[in-house]
Amino acid sequence: MGRRIHRRALVAVCSLAVSLALATPAPASATVRIWEGLGVGSARLGYHDSTCIRSLGTRVARSGRSTEYEGQTVYYAYLGTRLSSGSYPLEIYSNASRHVFIFVVNGSGYATGRGARVGTTEAALRRAYGSALRRVPGSVYTKYVLGGRKGTDFYVRSGVVKQIMVRTY
Repeated sequence: MGRRIHRRALVAVCSLAVSLALATPAPASATVRIWEGLGVGSARLGYHDSTCIRSLGTRVARSGRSTEYEGQTVYYAYLGTRLSSGSYPLEIYSNASRHVFIFVVNGSGYATGRGARVGTTEAALRRAYGSALRRVPGSVYTKYVLGGRKGTDFYVRSGVVKQIMVRTY
C-alpha cells in the first residue's frame, strides 16, 4: 500500500514539473535557429507571411506594403525591438500573394546550426562552411553565398557578419 502512494506522488510531481516547464516561456535570450535555405525557427520560405509571424511568436514592430522592390508589390514585417543600428532583429518580406521569399536577420539572437550569426567573424564563418561558400566581393560588403536559388547569404563588413539573408529567387 505504501508503495502505491509513493508512485502516485511521483507521477503527480512529474506531471506538475512537465506542466510548469511547458507553461514557462523561453528566456528572451534563447537563440532561434536559422535553417540555411529554408527559413528561421519554424517559419519557412514560401509559407504565408501571417503563418510565419505567428509561428515566430515575436512582436511585429512595423509592417506594410511597398511597390519599390523592382516595381513589384512586396509586403514587409519588422519583428522585435528596434536595434541601435536602426534595423530590426528580423525582417520578413513576402510577395503579392503574401508568400515569404526573404528573411533578413539583423540580430544576434538567431544562429545557424554551425553557429554563424550576426557578429560572427569572417574567419569563423569560413571555417564553419568552408568551400560550400561562394565569395562575392562588393564595394561595401563582401557577400558569402550558400546555396543556389534557395539559399543563405552572409553579408560581411570589416571582418564581421553584419546581416544574414535566407532567400529564394
